[in-house]
Amino acid sequence: MFKKTIENCFILKKRGLACLGFLLSVFFCPQYYLPKYNPLMNQVEKLQAVLKDYESKLSSLQKLFMSDGKIDAQEQEVISEIEALMGRINQRLDKALAASSAATSSTEETKEELGREPQFEVDPNKRWSFDDFMKERSQVVVDKGSLTAAEKDYFADYAALAQKYIDEKMAKYGKGQKSPITGQALADAALKTYLKYGDIKKVVPVEMMLSQLQFETFFGSRGNREGSEKSPFNVGVYDSGDANFLDQLPDMNAGIEMYFDLMAEDYLSTKDADELEKNFTNEKDQRYASDKEYEDKVQRQSDHIESFAKKQGLDMPDEEGLEEDDQPSGKEENEETPTANSSISASVGKGGENKKADAVLVQKTLNAKNNAGLAVDGDVGPLTIKAIRNYQQKTFGWQDGLIEVGGKTAGSLFGHTSASENNDTPSAENDSTVTEDQPSDDGKTSEKEGNYQKPAWISKAEGYKGKAETAKMVKDDPFVKMLFQELGTYDEWAHKQTVKTANWCAAFVSHCLKKSGQPALSYYDGGRAKKYLDYGRKIDKPAYGAIVVFSRSGGGHVGFVAGQTDSHILTLGGNQGNKVCIKAYPKSKVQGYVVPSSWTVPEENYLD
Repeated sequence: MFKKTIENCFILKKRGLACLGFLLSVFFCPQYYLPKYNPLMNQVEKLQAVLKDYESKLSSLQKLFMSDGKIDAQEQEVISEIEALMGRINQRLDKALAASSAATSSTEETKEELGREPQFEVDPNKRWSFDDFMKERSQVVVDKGSLTAAEKDYFADYAALAQKYIDEKMAKYGKGQKSPITGQALADAALKTYLKYGDIKKVVPVEMMLSQLQFETFFGSRGNREGSEKSPFNVGVYDSGDANFLDQLPDMNAGIEMYFDLMAEDYLSTKDADELEKNFTNEKDQRYASDKEYEDKVQRQSDHIESFAKKQGLDMPDEEGLEEDDQPSGKEENEETPTANSSISASVGKGGENKKADAVLVQKTLNAKNNAGLAVDGDVGPLTIKAIRNYQQKTFGWQDGLIEVGGKTAGSLFGHTSASENNDTPSAENDSTVTEDQPSDDGKTSEKEGNYQKPAWISKAEGYKGKAETAKMVKDDPFVKMLFQELGTYDEWAHKQTVKTANWCAAFVSHCLKKSGQPALSYYDGGRAKKYLDYGRKIDKPAYGAIVVFSRSGGGHVGFVAGQTDSHILTLGGNQGNKVCIKAYPKSKVQGYVVPSSWTVPEENYLD
């Protein structure tokens, strides 16, 4: 085979494509051309590049062979050999993608949820003051070496997006000027605020910060009032004059830090960023700007920046890994028996998220209900998984070792009926083929589900439970690709995106509504979670089957209401831990509930 391939390479040389011999040698001596990179995604990218090169050269070769109007038998043999090699490269690529997907999933499952001790305590009865800021500024300890991976990622993404956006806008509208502010300086000031207060919620989201910086002084380049040169966010710069402290600022970096500190201690002291975006006032109802349309402008510009980040393939800083665990924790460890109202916030068991508080609750409950004899230590090891399997086998006659939020095992263990009782019943593995059926009847018929009327879009969504991401890029993930093709944004945008930056939760909701015969948002609106706040008809309390929108840095999250605990909404949706599943989200982050205009919510579906 090798000798035959070399002979055919000489044929190619005669036809003017000696370089193809190199491509063939890539396959026979891959160790020289495909180094064993780690992490695996580098190997994926390398294989994709080689495959793309093959495709390009093969196309050129076919055109060359056809230059005399035909392809003879020897030339066809060469083409067939190359196509066979490409098939084998594709097999390698499939294996690498599968390994990469597993590695990504593992990383997601073990994502650390952090809390950081504040270096300064905030006195809620004391207003922000410049004197306190200046005194404390030099006392904040910034040790980047102590940052966790999640913290490093957050502020690296913050700096990258800020720099890219500033560069883009200055190039278009800066009239030849350069901004004196760098993305790194902004990220460093944000980091200092985070370390000072120990709470990521007190850091202004990058899209809001950039919006304000653009409006106030166009990134420090157009401050038209005295004081703006050191205070690019116009803190202390008023229509009627400047605050008397501005001349005490040593430089612009201090002015940037002053903005973040003021926002943390004053404007974000009683509101989160989404609330502030709607009403840009502090707790004393004092406005940040005299412009009455400031909120609308900031909101529109923030949305634009989120879209900009997606188009550029940039990650929005992800605060999920930086927050303290705000999921329901069940009971404290000194309580012997969990009550019927106890619940887990995320999956526990084989392949589960296995948060410690949830694991403790499961271990206690299994000990109380099934005499499991487990150590209550919050570690999900072989003994805990075996105990889960034993309980499932005894109770249901099947076992998979995993307890899902809102699932049948959770409902049985914790003494409550879930919104969907077979949620964690074992199912076949996902395959990568996407097939679509049409809704039966009119697609809008509700069926009975326990105490609820189950609308057709919930049935559609449940059919995808467990469907997981399979690739890094949207174009390589059949399911996610289908969602954006259906919206009409695949060819012009989504095909260039990673699955992570595509944020496919809203696209999944749109798909389920459409396939169940309901109107759905489409095009770019159909892929943006917050746009669903304007969909259909608003309801003022959670209802099984309703669409729920949550606030989240980077554009929000949307899914379907599948149940609730005292503090959380159980949400059936996509892009939840890289898959379609039921996951608990805090009620404090709910921005609204909506339903299709044509659907009258059955009284029994209301959860409150």
